[in-house]
Amino acid sequence: MSVLLHSFDALSSTILYAAPPNPPAQAPPGLDTFTTKVLGWLKWGTGIAAMGGLLAVAVMTVSAVVRTPRRTPCPTPRGCSAPLPSPGPRRC
Repeated sequence: MSVLLHSFDALSSTILYAAPPNPPAQAPPGLDTFTTKVLGWLKWGTGIAAMGGLLAVAVMTVSAVVRTPRRTPCPTPRGCSAPLPSPGPRRC
């Protein structure tokens, strides 16, 4: 019985728990230069689009701040042009 367990343990440690093969990645023949060129163009296009988006957000923020009307402080708490309401009859 001990010999059987020992052989099973040796077999399982070498075959069952062995790491699967991991070959290095290789591009198919003729596709390496094309893929590199396309990925390079995509990288540059994405970077230009991101910079354009940041510039657009900055321009919109500045234009919103510039176009916001400035108010002068009013002496009354309800505003400069709002009349005070007249007290009406009291209701209980």
